Amino acid sequence: MKKITLFLIAGFFAGAQLNAQTTVQSEDFTTYLGTAATVPAGWAFTYNGNYTSTASSGTSGPNSYKFGQSVTAPPSKITSPMFILADSLSFWIKGNSTDSISTFVVMQSADNVIWDTIAKINPIPTTTTGQTYSFSVAPTSHYIGFAYLKSAGNVAFDDYRLFLTGPTSITSHNNTSMICISPNPGTGLFMVNREEQSPALLTVYNVTGKKIMEKSISGRQSLDLSSEPNGCYFVTVKSEKELITKKIIINK
Repeated sequence: MKKITLFLIAGFFAGAQLNAQTTVQSEDFTTYLGTAATVPAGWAFTYNGNYTSTASSGTSGPNSYKFGQSVTAPPSKITSPMFILADSLSFWIKGNSTDSISTFVVMQSADNVIWDTIAKINPIPTTTTGQTYSFSVAPTSHYIGFAYLKSAGNVAFDDYRLFLTGPTSITSHNNTSMICISPNPGTGLFMVNREEQSPALLTVYNVTGKKIMEKSISGRQSLDLSSEPNGCYFVTVKSEKELITKKIIINK
């Protein structure tokens, strides 16, 4: 059975240093049944439909998402959950009876409002095995979107992956993390304690992906978010040796 995973840039092994691709998000649509009630967590669909056959699914196997709106309807679009940092993505698509006019559009956005086009795929592949595509993602992006501009036929979409490549220190959810932010939850005044003493860039994002603070740090550093409203925030600490993301909560 396929697995559905959604990761912020965090892992389960403290201090594990990698120099390869880390999976930020992954979605294989295994439990999606083509209905609004079964849309994967964090995703937004303007049209609901699915394929259940192996022939119209990626290498992970059935199911897949179906871009299947009518020709007279507005283009269908799906939007990924919010993420913090990624530099590349891949996905599988296959056109079923699509023509030379039909176009598949890949987009990215920092705020889920203004979208930039990454690529326009035309013609859409209709081979038996479909095709996997890979594209770069801007470091300022926090959402990925896909739209189908239909002239004829439908499109199967599957095996979505979002990656971050480079030196990465993966934090854990326990007390052995290489970085500690306390108190958490807190009223807005936090203390950041790092085991690594080298200079790093600390960035704070809110839940919409908006950057609200960026500063250089080394070792122990205070973090003043007392002017921000209650809610969840994501703190990333990036240096030549590590990239760590922590979730903090402001509760005044």
